[in-house]
Amino acid sequence: MSSTKARHLRPGRLAALAAAALLPVSLAACGDDSGAGGAQAEGDPAACENYPSEDVTLLVPYSAGGGFDAWARLLAPFLEEELGGEAAVRVENQPGGGGMRAINTVYSAEPDGTTLVFTEPGYVAVNQILGNVEEGFDVTNLAYLGQTTADPQVFVVAADSDIETIEDLVAAGPVKHAGQDISPIETITYDAYGVEAEYILHEGTSDVVLAVRRGDSDVAVASLSSILPFMEAGEVKPILYLGTEEITPELVGYEQLQGVQTAAETGHPELADVLEQHRVLVTAPGTPDCIAEPLEEALMNTLENEEFLQLAEESDLRVVPASGEEAAEFVSNTVETFAEYEDVLEEAAG
Repeated sequence: MSSTKARHLRPGRLAALAAAALLPVSLAACGDDSGAGGAQAEGDPAACENYPSEDVTLLVPYSAGGGFDAWARLLAPFLEEELGGEAAVRVENQPGGGGMRAINTVYSAEPDGTTLVFTEPGYVAVNQILGNVEEGFDVTNLAYLGQTTADPQVFVVAADSDIETIEDLVAAGPVKHAGQDISPIETITYDAYGVEAEYILHEGTSDVVLAVRRGDSDVAVASLSSILPFMEAGEVKPILYLGTEEITPELVGYEQLQGVQTAAETGHPELADVLEQHRVLVTAPGTPDCIAEPLEEALMNTLENEEFLQLAEESDLRVVPASGEEAAEFVSNTVETFAEYEDVLEEAAG
């Protein structure tokens, strides 16, 4: 367990981040040729014709039981069927290095489409900016196959806390923030609202929620899909919602989020665009189009499959699909914009 003080960003830098995040970027920044984001145009004809000729490993960069694991295990059998059903798609949990161990495995894998990873590229981009990667690593070089969801972020406090709004949190400062790491989500959000925070780190979401419940910490932030079960159980309550989708009856978690402040309502609509969590499927750099494109097609077909959508709804998994090209653009934007905050992220990670 460790903690560090957050620092306030210079005025105007948040607005610059939001504007830059919305700029279109060339896919040349994400790979050498067109196709699935970061894929290569040509490949071995025999390998392409026979793909997949062996089992596909779908890596999860965290332990079993979390949101990434749930997504991967739901996707796997549908991907297997879409790819012809002759080769298995096997889920393997490979935690370590804050999620980077699995990313490094895929980054150094053969570009043959047999090693995939389901990840959140924003955190990978932060590790790259802070130098917590091997020499030569570039997240934009990965081959992006598509996005399954864009998960809103929710700031929560204990269910019996006197804090009801972001204004209450500011007034209560300095506050203790419980988390598994120090991410741009809380660092940038706290700067925007003027919250001074001390970060107290824990091993997992359950430990984070426990710290907030018993008063060891004042506040935490997590993706909606990860924190929703704890809100439904009455262990924590939301005080701020950061998401591009409005809080309507169609939104998973609507009952718990009714009346909760949003970024737009509190004067910072740009936060919703910049800080949502994107979950994407990627494979090794240099994967040829003749392999990457069938993988992307398999993913997109899965995300439109009625049976899959029903199972996702029953599991409270929100499906927000995007193509490999769109995912690659988002990653390139993320690296560019987060780089502007390198000094702030370094101090927070201290």
